[in-house]
Amino acid sequence: MNPFHNRPDEWELYQPLHGKTMLELGGKINNGLTYKAYFESLGFEHTSVDWDGQHGALNRDLRKPLNLGQFDMVCNVGTTEHVTEQEGVWRNIHEAAAIGSVYIGVTPYHDGLSWWWHGTWYPKEAFYEQFAERNGWAIERLYTNLEPPNTNLYCRMVKTDDRSFSLPDRETIYFNRRRPR
Repeated sequence: MNPFHNRPDEWELYQPLHGKTMLELGGKINNGLTYKAYFESLGFEHTSVDWDGQHGALNRDLRKPLNLGQFDMVCNVGTTEHVTEQEGVWRNIHEAAAIGSVYIGVTPYHDGLSWWWHGTWYPKEAFYEQFAERNGWAIERLYTNLEPPNTNLYCRMVKTDDRSFSLPDRETIYFNRRRPR
């Protein structure tokens, strides 16, 4: 069994797997299985970073420079919405990727109905579009799944150019602070 056995949409976003090095934001675990252990079993050099350093993750503040080098895949599955300082975490994503690297992202949908209890900052489709345009990335897939209250926004991008980092406009991130009515 693998940690994606009940998450086929998420596993599909990783396909095709790319390269041999991976940076995971967060210490993702599902059904007692860490993503770190699973990807290492597939031969990846896997580094995960998280605030609390659990599940094999390095204890790091994602708002500050990670300085861990560059990776073939950078994965954000339910992490960035918890980071109070969005510029730092997205700068880290950009800088951890070399030209040709793949970004995998699953974040709560910004409709105000989905995952309203889960995090604070939810990127809109326009966020990914601006991020890609400003920073030299190409979006391969951008879509939603499921119904509220469990809708997610999925994004897979490839870094195509080595531009300086630029954070998208603030309005492209939905700020979620209260329960919907």
